[in-house]
Amino acid sequence: MVEGGLTRQEAKLAAQHLEQAGVDVIDVSGGLGGDGQNRFTEQGYFVPLAEGIKDIVEVPVIGVGNIKEPDYADRVIREQRVDMVAFGRMLLSNPEFPKQAAQKLGVRP
Repeated sequence: MVEGGLTRQEAKLAAQHLEQAGVDVIDVSGGLGGDGQNRFTEQGYFVPLAEGIKDIVEVPVIGVGNIKEPDYADRVIREQRVDMVAFGRMLLSNPEFPKQAAQKLGVRP
């Protein structure tokens, strides 16, 4: 997603090699460019990339990227776009987020 980075095709090839090497899960993420500017602000900005990887591997695939809403996370999993989601900065700013998300979704933590 940045000049000089992996192409989508290269990422898919890498994912296939990782699966063949025996990895248990693939977390599809990436750098943000290194210039201090976050060009990626929409919720789930790496989910489309993860979805492309999920289409070609059998191991579970994790989607990430500014995921802040429990409903969004639940939806992309239910739609089988990804198998799991990860929360990075959200957990740093709010360690209670998983508990709050479970409550919002009506799941007992």
